Amino acid sequence: MKKKHPSDPGTFRLLLGPAGRVLRHWRLHGPAILAGIVLAMSSARADLRFPESTIDLADIRAGVRLTREVALINDSAAALEIVEVRGSCGCVSPRIEPRVIPPGGRATLHLSINTLGEGAGPHAWKVAIFHRRQRMGDDVKASELSIRARIVTEITIQPASVTMITAGGLTQTVLLTDLRAEPMKVKQVAASAAFLKAKIVERGDQPRTTKILLEVGRELPPGRHVETLTIYADDPIYGELRVPVTIVRPAAGAVSIDPPEVCLDPAADITSQMVRIRARDGQPVHIEKVLPAHVAIRCKWAAAEAGDMFLKIEADAVPVGVSRSRVEVHLSTPARAVLAIPVLIGAGDHETPAGSGFPRGNMR
Repeated sequence: MKKKHPSDPGTFRLLLGPAGRVLRHWRLHGPAILAGIVLAMSSARADLRFPESTIDLADIRAGVRLTREVALINDSAAALEIVEVRGSCGCVSPRIEPRVIPPGGRATLHLSINTLGEGAGPHAWKVAIFHRRQRMGDDVKASELSIRARIVTEITIQPASVTMITAGGLTQTVLLTDLRAEPMKVKQVAASAAFLKAKIVERGDQPRTTKILLEVGRELPPGRHVETLTIYADDPIYGELRVPVTIVRPAAGAVSIDPPEVCLDPAADITSQMVRIRARDGQPVHIEKVLPAHVAIRCKWAAAEAGDMFLKIEADAVPVGVSRSRVEVHLSTPARAVLAIPVLIGAGDHETPAGSGFPRGNMR
């Protein structure tokens, strides 16, 4: 038998044993493995980054609005779209421009923090930037910025933010207290809306505390209104203080529904019920479409002489186990709205709506 020379490849594999097989595998597949590792490391790295992930602001005074502009850098090879910017609490107001950042480009995070109402001592706020590669269908990723500071409290405002739910005619007292040896003097107060009035109440025997009265007028429009109470004082630090004011007036329903819910019981031969829809201001009601939530429920409707609309909800048979459903009524007048009428399946009292009686003519 011929003896193998030490330089023969087979002899080399024999001498090295398992290590030789590893080296041979690496020689054949090593470049691809290395490329995969590099790609994984690249994809794990954040596409959007801040030059510094944490900003330390040291001492700041409560009541002084904190504003900063922070750069964001797109480290990816694709344009990044900002999906959402979210602060860790309602006192943080972040905004980014532009919302699409080109490859290698930059954007600016405009940051505003309302420190009113924050207690003395260390505080931390966070801003999360949700982003994705534009037009590539990538998952949304998040980059986070932390802001740290120590709050020094020299003044207090109670409440630090005002929320009122009213139809008008409501008042709210705001108390400004200056804890320093020489308290400031409030010169003027102003509200940002015509339906919101602000005035200073006399200090009386408490020179450190100023009472401010907010009054919401009855001309308050329906909806949610985000306004501001601005306090002007003769102070170089606290010369202008802003208190957020949120006022909500629930919208009155444009129509009435009689009865507000329907009870059907096919087992007891109660298979239909009539509902009257009437405009509160007397205008004609027009139904655009009606969408039952269950296929066993059918609806017909017709107009009455007074402009009201009668809706007949019926069901001959409902599958066992279904005890509740609903009907969505889409109106085009007196205002575009969607009414949800609950439909209960079971025993109940059923009455014809009072008023002008059944409509004349055929139902749809």
